[in-house]
Amino acid sequence: MHTGEAVKNASAHMDDMLRASMQGVNNGRPLNAEQQKIRDETRAKVVALVREQLDWSTLEPLMVQEIVRDSQARIKAAADADAEPTQPTQPH
Repeated sequence: MHTGEAVKNASAHMDDMLRASMQGVNNGRPLNAEQQKIRDETRAKVVALVREQLDWSTLEPLMVQEIVRDSQARIKAAADADAEPTQPTQPH
């Protein structure tokens, strides 16, 4: 699965997961209207914030940048290892 699709799928399921986890907080006791309102608003804010942070159009350039940086570091390390003078072996 493409990374962008995985992020999109996780984001789509987040609201349901958050809704389910928040329902368990009240230990089975019913919430009054004000508590329900606060819970629903809080859930909506959290979902919006996480979706914003997981937006693929923002994540993709960061991931590509990290991959390029990592690749360049590996290439440099390999070049540095090749450039090191080798020690002559000592006869026994």
